[in-house]
Amino acid sequence: MCERRTCHRKFDEQSYCPYLKSDYFGACDEDTGEPIPEHCCSLNGKRVHKINRQPIHCPFRPENINQPRKYIDTRKIEEKLAKKYHYCDLPPDLSKKYRQYFADQIPPFLRDNTSAPLCTENGTPLSSGYFRIVVGDYGAFVEIDERDINVPALIVAPGQEYRINDPKFSRHIKYEWYTINDGSNIKIYKQKRRVSYADYIPNKYYVSVHEVKPCID
Repeated sequence: MCERRTCHRKFDEQSYCPYLKSDYFGACDEDTGEPIPEHCCSLNGKRVHKINRQPIHCPFRPENINQPRKYIDTRKIEEKLAKKYHYCDLPPDLSKKYRQYFADQIPPFLRDNTSAPLCTENGTPLSSGYFRIVVGDYGAFVEIDERDINVPALIVAPGQEYRINDPKFSRHIKYEWYTINDGSNIKIYKQKRRVSYADYIPNKYYVSVHEVKPCID
């Protein structure tokens, strides 16, 4: 069960709530350190803190309304969850919370055009497009069909050869692990089995939404 505690650090405009003033002290999630959304400012500029019941002055900032939203790279949060829960199903309340959080942080360029070519962060072509985005307990991933991915660029991630070459493991693994040798250290999954914590399909490729960018001619 996720516990909550008072957060003794200052939040800035990159925090989950877009209307937080920089000197606002509120509550944060014990697992991730991120602000708890229900402690965001209300439109009237004040909200009663649920922990200490003291009014917090948090002025609504209209200049933020038309500003581009800042999206958070959630990979560190995903790593913390994986370390704590070992890729088991999250409790239902946490699963719902984190899936929504991961969905909210999907970069805008991935939301509309599934036929847009994708590249690694260092500009190497990865795919000619993607089929959909899968949001699970441990992050949001683009799903890529084998006919769309740049197969010649893929190499088995160093140290992960056993997943393919060793029959003791290859018959039971959930995924094969690939990368591209361009310095980006991109992690590319080729799914081999179904899992309960995300709707991954065998023989499809999956890459974090935070490890790709649109290709620029």
